Amino acid sequence: MAYFKVYVPSLTAKEIHMPRTFWLVVAFLVVLSTTGCTKCSQSNGTPTSTDPCADQGERDALLTMWESDMATAQVEFGLSQAWTNWVNEHKGSYQNPYIHTRCRDKAAEILVLLTYYGGAGRKPTFFRDGWTQEKEDHFRDLMERYMEKVFSGFDFYLTFNSEGSRWVNAEEARLILAVGYNGPASFATDKYLYLIYPAIVGHEAAHLCPQPYDQNGWCMGYDHHYCNDEIDNHERCAPPGEFEVGCIMHRNALTFGPMEQKISGLDYPFSPEARQALEDEIEGIGLEIKTMLPEEMVARGEAELEAPLNHGLELTPQQRQDHIAHKQLLQNGQYWLSGE
Repeated sequence: MAYFKVYVPSLTAKEIHMPRTFWLVVAFLVVLSTTGCTKCSQSNGTPTSTDPCADQGERDALLTMWESDMATAQVEFGLSQAWTNWVNEHKGSYQNPYIHTRCRDKAAEILVLLTYYGGAGRKPTFFRDGWTQEKEDHFRDLMERYMEKVFSGFDFYLTFNSEGSRWVNAEEARLILAVGYNGPASFATDKYLYLIYPAIVGHEAAHLCPQPYDQNGWCMGYDHHYCNDEIDNHERCAPPGEFEVGCIMHRNALTFGPMEQKISGLDYPFSPEARQALEDEIEGIGLEIKTMLPEEMVARGEAELEAPLNHGLELTPQQRQDHIAHKQLLQNGQYWLSGE
């Protein structure tokens, strides 16, 4: 799983014999092209807006609270000093979600576009016993509930852009889910999630941080809690003690562990009984989603969840090709025309 330049060609002396006015116009256009970002949403974009998440002074000020917050989390969760040492040592890797949690607009909806992998023509085979609008609407509702439980404290708006629903285009969507992916493994890149089994959405969405400078955007960016080359050495790749607690990033829980909970401000209950009730509710929604899907899709999803934890975050050539093809469907408008 994984994640624009103004190009001015070099000119020889003979090639520069152009009117002075021409070069002034070129320079002006270059300036315009590099100052048009009002809400940078690239994962490596440079913050240029007045958005609090893009203000470097604000970002620096928020980050000064990191060590204090992690020390508080150690006490809240009853963790060891080794846990605090580990998260402090990895501060650079997780500062974007930490800052974004504290500057984001918590009242804003996270806009999520639901798509069928390969285009709308795949609708008839996505649901068990065929597609109906009622099934699609119910699936959308279940996925929205599922994400709001897993990412407790976040308000999502999911849409297939069905007739009569609120339209969200690919540009304004903060996340784009391609359900019914038929490749070898689910993956996520940029703001796209390719899901063999819909209930793995929490794990895949947590990998992504496409809009760190946008207060209405999405920013997690968490790594696996297992080593891709040495799956049994949990503490080398995860905060000490979190494997026993359980975490979606280790694929051994339905909720996130203490590190993600603290960094991303997830509103999970502290009481073990209430936490178990939350996980039971998440599991129940997942099982209801499962009943809507063809048996072959369910079997592939379950096999993926039980597969060895040894895959990396880099896209394979096939995944890269699949991403380009699906993204092109959305960009050129064919997605909404096919199968309608």
